[in-house]
Amino acid sequence: MSYDIDITKTPPAHEPERQYYYMAKAKDFVEKKSKEIGRPMTYFVKTFGCQMNARDSEKLVGILEQIGYVEGTDEHSDFIVYNTCTVRENANNKVYGRLGYLQNYKKKNPLMKIALCGCMMQEPEVVENIKKHYKFVDIVFGTHNIFKFAEILCNNIESGSQVIDIWKDTNQIVEDLPVEEAPKGASEAGALRDSSIEGVMPVVVRFRYAGRACAGARLRTDFRSGNYERGESYTGVEPK
Repeated sequence: MSYDIDITKTPPAHEPERQYYYMAKAKDFVEKKSKEIGRPMTYFVKTFGCQMNARDSEKLVGILEQIGYVEGTDEHSDFIVYNTCTVRENANNKVYGRLGYLQNYKKKNPLMKIALCGCMMQEPEVVENIKKHYKFVDIVFGTHNIFKFAEILCNNIESGSQVIDIWKDTNQIVEDLPVEEAPKGASEAGALRDSSIEGVMPVVVRFRYAGRACAGARLRTDFRSGNYERGESYTGVEPK
């Protein structure tokens, strides 16, 4: 679907036109930077967790390619996205550990942008930790506003500072946005590999967390706290 976009005008109020406006605006930025450095700017999406996260990563990849990034091979790329999950006990520590490496990479590449999204970002204590100890992270958003990825990126580009945009819940559904199959080595395959967890077994329970029926994420927390409700099917893994 195509829209008549003029990035010199005020952003449209309605979706998905609004997001295509921000994609065009971000594309202008990417094209200018690519000319400056003499090569295409690259992205790398790493997915942790469940099939739903893998699907979300396909949406993120679609937006990244729409705005002019091309697929990179590893975490030395210009735009790194970690789509996180909290199904495993050490999932958060794994992400924090990777961020330590990215901080060093970013010192060598000032154009690098780092985005964190997914279920882990829905935890208030995680967001506070990132704000305090990982100020080099550019963008933080959760599971409910992935469709706003381009808009959040533009806010970061214009402000030059960390942008955090977390929604507790939403009824908003935005369709007709670009979707691409996640890169085999980094995103979709990575998601399946990371969600193949030793010492767990499949289960089906019924619960609702933050309005999202998620296959895998949050199960560790909710099994231990008993914080789940009847009424919504959920397929995930239970620690043995």
